This record gives sequence, structure tokens and C-alpha cells, in this order.
Amino acid sequence: MQKRNLKKHKLAMTLLALIASPMAISAPDSNLTVVSGKETATASSYAWIYTDSYRPYPEMAEFAFDNIAHENSNSHELNTYWRPSQQSNEWLMQTLAKPEIVTTYSIQGESNKMYPENWQLQGSQDGQSWITLDEQQDMEFASREIKTFNIPEDSQSDYSYYRFYFPNNVKPIAITEVKLMSQGDDVELPKPEDSRIMINKNDDFINVQLSTDEYHTWNSQSINRTDHAKKLTKEILSQFNDDFDFIMYVMDNEKPPQGMPFGEFSFVKNDIKGLGLNQFDSSEDFGAKGKLQGIFTLYGSMNQQSVLKALHLDASLHEMFHRWGNWIIV
Repeated sequence: MQKRNLKKHKLAMTLLALIASPMAISAPDSNLTVVSGKETATASSYAWIYTDSYRPYPEMAEFAFDNIAHENSNSHELNTYWRPSQQSNEWLMQTLAKPEIVTTYSIQGESNKMYPENWQLQGSQDGQSWITLDEQQDMEFASREIKTFNIPEDSQSDYSYYRFYFPNNVKPIAITEVKLMSQGDDVELPKPEDSRIMINKNDDFINVQLSTDEYHTWNSQSINRTDHAKKLTKEILSQFNDDFDFIMYVMDNEKPPQGMPFGEFSFVKNDIKGLGLNQFDSSEDFGAKGKLQGIFTLYGSMNQQSVLKALHLDASLHEMFHRWGNWIIV
């Protein structure tokens, strides 16, 4: 059986949303597929950002493609936007895995004081010679406003490289999110009647539809006390390669059910000495073949602000750190 694939990240992890009723999976326009992603983002420069000390933030280009727009842009620990060091001759680029015909793009400014005013969207076959596909001038953005543009048909072609070139700006340039989109979908995803495991169109997370009984179990039983998480993980890994260090399950709840924690971690194996934890390997119980280290569940809150904060900073890192840091006695 040929296994399905998801995008790989620096620390391999897949995200699954567990739902009790069908959920349609589509781009903002069901005929559009987002082809850009944070793994293939680069930029001309990065501004200096205050974290614990003043230093350049080396991966800020990724922030423009991470699909996270936190409401509190004044919290530097939650910065999710790209900002270059200058206000002229700057660029933000995507290197795609294969040539794509981008027909539509959207761009979101960071605030009404920091946003792009003039830009050219350019395409290239080699990353050196650029052709202007669309140009916008004297643009204004409200705070976190998203603007969407269609590329003229006579400018559309297959390009492996796309970049936004910013020739000049009066205000500081700051971009929260950018999406490059193409018509159609090259990947035929399973239909709901064929599989309850559905890959989203960006190939970076999965929706799993649970039965009523399963949903009740997930919302009332610890993943460390019953086998429901092992069974579902085994079902998922029967369709995907064991390519992930962690699998994170996110429940479709507004808040954690009564008596349940916000999150929970379960070991798959431990092959590290010195943690105060015995070495063991339960990979077979989870359907894994040696790569998967652990799984964890977030039980709530599934409103946009809370879940993005949980995934980006708080609960996900807390639960993942149980893999290494919960067993040392000082």
C-alpha cells in the first residue's frame, strides 16, 4: 500500500484536528490551492527585534507564511510578521518545489502604521532574472487588513520562484501573512465517504472525523489510561510513513471538558539516558516503526486567538517538553 505524505518541518510533527461532525476542507475559494509555505521563504533582510536582547531574528521570512496573525502585535514574543531592515529595495521570496502558475495572491499588513505601500509581484525560472506579474502603488491598510489580487491572465506562467519586491515605502514595511494561490488541485484528496482521515490542501495538517462514542471517549478519558489514542495513531500510521517525531491531536472544543486538562502527553518510546526515566520502546503499540517519540493532545480552546497562541507558544511546547524535562530530580 502506498503511504500518503505530509510536508516535513525542521522538527517533524503532524497536527490532527479531531472533530465530531464533517468539516469541509478548502481554500478561501474552493477552486484555489495555496502553494506558498514557510519552509520555502527567504528575504532580503530582517529588522532587529527585541526579544530577551536586541538581535536579528533569522527566520522572520517564515512569519509571513506561517498562517498565524496574533492579535497582540505589541507582544514581541508573539511577533508573527516579517519586517525588513530598510524601507526600500527589499524583497520577500518563495522557492517552490515545482513550477506553479500563481493566479491569485493575498497580502496582510501588520497594522495601520506598518504595511507595504508599493510592491511588484515577480516570477522567475532561475531566481536571478525576474518578470513583473503584478504591481500595486500607494496602497493603504487598516490594522490586519487582508487584500487579495488576481494576476492578469497574460502575465500568468509556470514559475519556480516568486518574490514581492518593495522599491520604496514611507511607512515601515511589515507583513503578517502572504498567500500565493493557484487554480485547481494537483492532489486528489480522499472524499469523506472514502476515508475519515482528510489532509488539508496545504498538506500540513489532518482532520479526523470521530464517531459519537469515540468523541466522548477522547473528551473524558486520559490518553495514558486507555488505548483510544494508540488505536487512532495506529490507524493514521497505516496510511502515512512513520516520518514524525510527534503527533499532536487538537480537539474541536471551545474549552476543555470538565475534569480534563488543557493538554496531555503520552510517551511512545525513550532511548535517552540521564532523564531519570527508564529506556523503553512501545512503537509497535502505536503502529510506529521507530521514528515517533510521543503524542500529545490539546483539549481546548478552539477559538482562533486561544488555539493559535497554544499551538505557537504555550501548551504545545509545554506538552512536548514532557518528552525530556519532567523526570529529572534535583
